[in-house]
Amino acid sequence: MNSIIKRTAQAVLCMLIILSCGRAPAEKTSVDTADITQLGQRSHPRLVMDAKDFKAVFKAVKRDIGKGMDTPIVLIHRSVMAAADASLTADPIIYKKDISNKRILHVSRAALNRIAACAYAYRFTGDRKYLERAEADMQSVCSFADWNPSHYLDTGEMGAAVSFGYDWLYDSLQPETRALAEKAVKAYVFDTRKSAWFYSSINNWNQVCNGGVAAAAIAFADVWPEDALGSVNDAVTSNRPCVETGYSPDGAYREGPGYWSYGTQFQILLNTELEKAFGTDFGASDIQGFDRTMDYYVFTRGNAGKCFNYSDNGDNISPDPGLWYFAARFGKKDLLFSELELLRERGYNCRLLPVFIKYALKIDPAQIKAPETLTYSGQGGTPVVMTRTGWGSRDLYLGIKGGTAAENHAHMDAGSFVYDAYGQRWSMDMVCQSYAEVENLTWANGGEYWAMNQESLRWRLCRINNRFHSTVTVNDRDHLVNGFATLEQVWDTTGMKGGTLDMTSVFGETFKSVKREIVIADSDHLRITDIFQSGGEKASVRWSMVTPSEPELTEDGIILRAGGIEMKLATQSSEKVTYRIWSGNCRDYEGIIPQGEAPYPAPVWVVGFESETPAEAGAAYTTTLKKI
Repeated sequence: MNSIIKRTAQAVLCMLIILSCGRAPAEKTSVDTADITQLGQRSHPRLVMDAKDFKAVFKAVKRDIGKGMDTPIVLIHRSVMAAADASLTADPIIYKKDISNKRILHVSRAALNRIAACAYAYRFTGDRKYLERAEADMQSVCSFADWNPSHYLDTGEMGAAVSFGYDWLYDSLQPETRALAEKAVKAYVFDTRKSAWFYSSINNWNQVCNGGVAAAAIAFADVWPEDALGSVNDAVTSNRPCVETGYSPDGAYREGPGYWSYGTQFQILLNTELEKAFGTDFGASDIQGFDRTMDYYVFTRGNAGKCFNYSDNGDNISPDPGLWYFAARFGKKDLLFSELELLRERGYNCRLLPVFIKYALKIDPAQIKAPETLTYSGQGGTPVVMTRTGWGSRDLYLGIKGGTAAENHAHMDAGSFVYDAYGQRWSMDMVCQSYAEVENLTWANGGEYWAMNQESLRWRLCRINNRFHSTVTVNDRDHLVNGFATLEQVWDTTGMKGGTLDMTSVFGETFKSVKREIVIADSDHLRITDIFQSGGEKASVRWSMVTPSEPELTEDGIILRAGGIEMKLATQSSEKVTYRIWSGNCRDYEGIIPQGEAPYPAPVWVVGFESETPAEAGAAYTTTLKKI
């Protein structure tokens, strides 16, 4: 762009900020006081890192490599370079929707992974093969007919991809590539965002889409100044309630650990790009709970190699580079203990990895020690307690979930728990099928997977129904979608580590009160106490625990075996209990949806008992799981 056009863009930006603010920039606490007039005057790169930042990162990487040191920054650098090298032989990026004919998100993610990594690699090495790969991918995606704005996550991630390539490679790109990118971002991001629903959302959609749109605003500010200003304003104002809802008051993320990783990585992108562009994230990182959300995520990592995967989350424990941001910003170096181990074992596979490398530069790995804290609890939209007896693989770990099935991505899993002991997971949460598969399944049967009303076919899927979670079912009914299990008490002593939930509203008016206490007792066994206060009528109770351990029914309980360990599940109550082992295979049950649902890919059983609570006084059940 020649100097006359640049001066014109800067003048437009200046006029817009005067009109929108009505006052000169002062304290940078809101978007109204952002010094946005300077953005279009700054040279590229300016998205997340400028030339000075790149120089500092590259200097540290070369220094540590030269000393033969596998420091975190070297390991992150190698992961980025590996992604860039893999891109060199990858197939061209083409526009192709998934099997539900709904998304091109996999395409957008591939583009972001490849373009950002290659842009970084080119700046580090100067090797034109990385530039040519990134430029070819940019030309491909910018020639698409659209970036699928009907599913705006696709647009948000693609916008970020092209913005990184445009900004970090600006001086080396062919003029026609820059022009193609400018045209595509205007048509596919700025023109489509104005009618997008994500601005009113308070979940990961808000974070991902705003992160991508704001990246475009910063990268293309001198080309499309009016769009840049509007995009930044809308990002900041719409994102604040999302952060307040998503992390307050204690940092627990409503949608679970997998969505924490997705949403929070893009929240870090948004915060970082705003700070770099304007010197402030407009208070996002100061919102209550945001400074504790790293604690939440680290505590979702169990002791037996799986995470606390409630709701629509997978159970794999993966390293998350976003933790370096929190450690650097809030001084939580001890919570990097497991992260550093995972990084050394596996490296990173993250399309936003170049965003986080500068934060690792600020951390001395010699200062990373095992955390002393053993319990985390969080209130909010999805209350949770996660506690352990230690950080070793054979220590005991317990995760407890409250909340509601009405939450985004939630199941009928209020009152459910996972439990690890002696290197094995004994109580588990099933991992869902892919969204495209279950969407097609519910559509084929006249329903909508994302419908959250009580009659939705969503709840007919075994893996989402309460009968296939480690919780209780009353009178053979589904949990009430709008019921809410509140976290009443947290226990964190040597004798009791866990929490107490009030689950009354999950069952409607069946009982006056339902309390569930789940604890690690005496640091050596699991104890669950369920107290039902009668609502005036007799009721049936189905107590279930989902387990990957092979069960055996006995007269006084159930024996579970795994990894050479034997555990006994037994219940004490004034009421008669009948122990049961139910199949974990959805195909063993009647109904259209269960018959179409894919069998679980690994052996799984549902164990527990059935009982009747008397109409007069209700009943109490104390269930223990102990090593034999």
